[in-house]
Amino acid sequence: MGRKATPGLYRRGKSWHIDKIILRKRVCESTGTDDLEEAEHRLSDIIRQRREQKLFGTRPRRPFSEALARYFRERGSTENDAYHCGMLDKLVGHLDISDIHMGVFLPFIQQRQKDGIKTKTINLTLSVARAVLNRAAAEWFDENGKTWLQYPPKIKLLRVTDAAKAYPLSWDEERELFARLPVHYRRPCLYGINTGLRQALICGLKWEWEHKVPETGRTVFLIPRETTGVKNGEDWLVVHNRIAQSVIDSVRGNDPEYVFGYKSSCLYRLNNTAWHQAWRETGLPTDARKWCKGVHNLRHTFGHRLRAAGVSNETRHALLHHKSRDMSTHYSIPEIRELVEAVDQLCEAKASGMTVLRLVG
Repeated sequence: MGRKATPGLYRRGKSWHIDKIILRKRVCESTGTDDLEEAEHRLSDIIRQRREQKLFGTRPRRPFSEALARYFRERGSTENDAYHCGMLDKLVGHLDISDIHMGVFLPFIQQRQKDGIKTKTINLTLSVARAVLNRAAAEWFDENGKTWLQYPPKIKLLRVTDAAKAYPLSWDEERELFARLPVHYRRPCLYGINTGLRQALICGLKWEWEHKVPETGRTVFLIPRETTGVKNGEDWLVVHNRIAQSVIDSVRGNDPEYVFGYKSSCLYRLNNTAWHQAWRETGLPTDARKWCKGVHNLRHTFGHRLRAAGVSNETRHALLHHKSRDMSTHYSIPEIRELVEAVDQLCEAKASGMTVLRLVG
């Protein structure tokens, strides 16, 4: 018969668990081990940490996985956040948050580069790690009023030298490409190329964000700042030309929550197998080292066509990046009308068959 466990430890399944009152606070958690001696060391560490916190106000040790989980909850369950948080959790989630620094990511970076992953994608994962650490040092406080971290470590992003060039579509290429897409993908893609909206926001677009603007005869969408993911955390105004408005009107009533709802949920992504197959069948460039062949080209096409139509740089910037906390406070009707008139020029350009030159190099 084995020796008796330290009070506060009990076995459940294959591992030892803690259930003990420490300094008037109950601690209930798994030790993550089936070895009694290791479990007792874990309990001793917790008791020591709690005493130090009580006496000296020291910061408790926290696994980076706890910080990732909090960041994910606060940001919302977006596909990109889930992917990068999962990547980081697998890589360094077991480490204490104070032990995270640029050095722990070097093996990860080297392996991703060896696997042929683009630098921009690697930087997205590093950016999430940096954002988590910055919040831990500035926004998240423990019970003693101390931030989770005293100072955030410097997480340096890699210099991007392998980015593929954007490929803005011609009118003919757009027509042929969209004709090969399934209908439930064709509509959101048509919306994207006429609004410049990013893929994630198109897929998650909700009816509750729609607002009527009678003076323009159109509707607009005001996407909440917690959804846009932009750095300054402001809302995003999306205006409609005639084509984008017709897309919205054609899907109205299909789903009670999502504009482009599919099978009682939102679309998962547009940049999928169907998109890439249609891209290849249309005869568009497939050299991933030189040309981007993803859905983000719709946004590039929107900006490219605005410039070709003579829309000013200021207005193009507003249409691609305009953000505001409150539409009624920050947007006058004349301003919205000006934006609508700008995007309507794309409809006129399409009708006239305006040629858009693509510079290749």
